[in-house]
Amino acid sequence: MPRWVLADIHRVEATHLRPGHVATAVRDLREYARVAHRTGASLTLECPCCEPDTRWTLEEALRALPPRSRKALRAVIAKFDEEIRRKTLPDPAAPPEWPWWERRISY
Repeated sequence: MPRWVLADIHRVEATHLRPGHVATAVRDLREYARVAHRTGASLTLECPCCEPDTRWTLEEALRALPPRSRKALRAVIAKFDEEIRRKTLPDPAAPPEWPWWERRISY
């Protein structure tokens, strides 16, 4: 990511999150996207479906970032979100008001 995006992320972490939270959340999301299709993946990783902290951290960062930096971070997250959607199924028992990542199950 460009330095100006990283600078904005550092400002958001200093005011809304903790230092390193966004990088950790992106790393965890990337790792989960890689194995999301495996049954039990949520037991070994901080899964955005079962451990919503990862995805919620990213949502909080997106809300707090300036528009240009938000767009850059969203582009990174979107790749992993799409991979998770491809590798998981909708959970028919999940309440519809939950965010999409909390309404997915491995198959």
